[in-house]
Amino acid sequence: MQISALVLAGGIVEESLREKFNVSSKAFIPLNGRMMVEYVLDTLSSISSVDKIAIAIPGGELPDELSGKINFVAPSGKNIIESLKNGISSFDPVPEKILVVTCDSPLVSRESIEDFISKCDDASALCYSYVEKNTSVAKFPEVRHTYVKLKEGFFCGGSLILVSPSILNDTANLLERVTEMRKKPWQVAGLLGFKTITGLLFGTLSVPRLEAKATELLGEKVQGILSPYPESAVNVDDINELEVIERKYML
Repeated sequence: MQISALVLAGGIVEESLREKFNVSSKAFIPLNGRMMVEYVLDTLSSISSVDKIAIAIPGGELPDELSGKINFVAPSGKNIIESLKNGISSFDPVPEKILVVTCDSPLVSRESIEDFISKCDDASALCYSYVEKNTSVAKFPEVRHTYVKLKEGFFCGGSLILVSPSILNDTANLLERVTEMRKKPWQVAGLLGFKTITGLLFGTLSVPRLEAKATELLGEKVQGILSPYPESAVNVDDINELEVIERKYML
């Protein structure tokens, strides 16, 4: 199956990164002599099933050195959902499913993406990757994550999403609220109801229950994809994480 990919390169650059590099997007931060986003783009280009790549970037202005790596360019928006909508609209034609990756995931690998795509159900309108804590800590002990305790264990969110553009038609506002809360699991649980909060509190909330509640809320099938590849959950959020990744894992 051929699939199109969208790289999100908008958003606010954290203060420590902005002060050091003076960039409008984390995509442009230098990492071992290359722009961070180049690692993501090169990984996507190495996957035979990825046929078209778009990027949502500030001002829709692409540096010359990236022009050969991108098929479509769109301006990023004021939040993730607006950037997502702009990026999706840039495709011609708009595909039925789009793989979404963030620009600040320089360690994401071909294997992690192929594994994620292979596990996504065709009937799912939204697939979201997540990683088990022990898997992450074993490979990246210095990388910080926000973990949630579920019935099956402790997990953090990944940086890979597969989305049907149609899901944005009626749920854009709701998805915008969820993405704003993405590192505050208690607030997300609040959207899903009292039983979800108590399940999270006592560690009895299961992955299938979360999928069912999210599906009910959005009106289309939502699927969580457990990834055995912890690199799919590593994001550069600040200068400390950048230095750890560059020093320890970008050899």
